[in-house]
Amino acid sequence: MPFLVIGLALAVLGSTLMWSALDLRTRIRAQIVRRDGEILDAVTLMQHLNDKTSGETIASLTDPGEQFQLALKVSKLRNVLGVRLYSGDGKFVNAFPAYITETALPVSDLIQLQNLQPVSHFFGHARMQEQDLLAETNTPTAPLLFVEVPLRAEDQKYLAGAIQFLMDGSSVARQYADFDRDLALKFSAGSI
Repeated sequence: MPFLVIGLALAVLGSTLMWSALDLRTRIRAQIVRRDGEILDAVTLMQHLNDKTSGETIASLTDPGEQFQLALKVSKLRNVLGVRLYSGDGKFVNAFPAYITETALPVSDLIQLQNLQPVSHFFGHARMQEQDLLAETNTPTAPLLFVEVPLRAEDQKYLAGAIQFLMDGSSVARQYADFDRDLALKFSAGSI
């Protein structure tokens, strides 16, 4: 009987540790992806303020042409493969380069963007032909990060539009792999 109780206690402890490790893994992964959204949101806002201060803007940020110019400037960052521009109500407006496919903005993302919060999604095995009209049909999958940033109206209270950045997700995939390896080592060593 004592062996059964000890065995049951160890099973419960092991399950609790495993659940905690998986929960930690999920939270850290979400934080890694969310961080990129917050950074790009800040960079986009800073670029717009710099353009406004230097007189490079000719219209308010509610103008799709102004929004697209801003998207093009920010898209020069490393790892950006393309951009999509959406209106304040979530409708597709334009993409760059021209071979980036036209896609709908998910309703759940639009709700978050309307609250002026960036949205990020990581896909470890994305099919590039779904995003790029020029991609070969049998190309291997690749990690892809989608970051959507809100474009705020001048009063900063409502969504004037949104930019979706399509980014190479290799660095996120590496961070995931490094974290999983570290977590597995700590779990196997009993450090968790």
